[in-house]
Amino acid sequence: MLMINTYRWEWTTLAALVAPRPMLFANSDADAIFPMPGNRRIIDRLRKLYKMHDKADLVDEYVSVGGHDYRPDLRLAIFKWFDKHLKGETRPIEDAEFKVIPGRSLRVFPEDADLPKDQINDRIDETFVARVKVKLPWLSDAESTFWARIAIPFVDNQHGQATHDDLGQQQTCRPN
Repeated sequence: MLMINTYRWEWTTLAALVAPRPMLFANSDADAIFPMPGNRRIIDRLRKLYKMHDKADLVDEYVSVGGHDYRPDLRLAIFKWFDKHLKGETRPIEDAEFKVIPGRSLRVFPEDADLPKDQINDRIDETFVARVKVKLPWLSDAESTFWARIAIPFVDNQHGQATHDDLGQQQTCRPN
């Protein structure tokens, strides 16, 4: 699922909103749109977060071999996850039947070489603004809080946290 990220929040922050409920992080090892270095950072952070909730068994990942595609192994992994966590069942799963649309018909750029030279897909999660305005129940419709800073855990060599000040500048806190 591609989430609409209007406010450009860091992906781990968005995914952390699900914790500690079950989450499957499924992707492909050679996906040029969602590259593995970013996926690795996200799943590593999520595993730490779920472990803090003592729910490490509720976050899992499935990595399919290949590029950006809707392959049978990905579908089956997702369907099995749905059965286990939404229906409480474990049973043999069959692939869905659907009409295949050729990948070339779905591409924005005909070839990978046509991607813009300044693309940042492989590090987009590092660019999101990690702050929000919060609507609190006791405030009127016309009122809201100041920008609330959101901490991003595990940013400095897998330790510490980062926040953003009111100007959007990252402030990193490191443990001694």
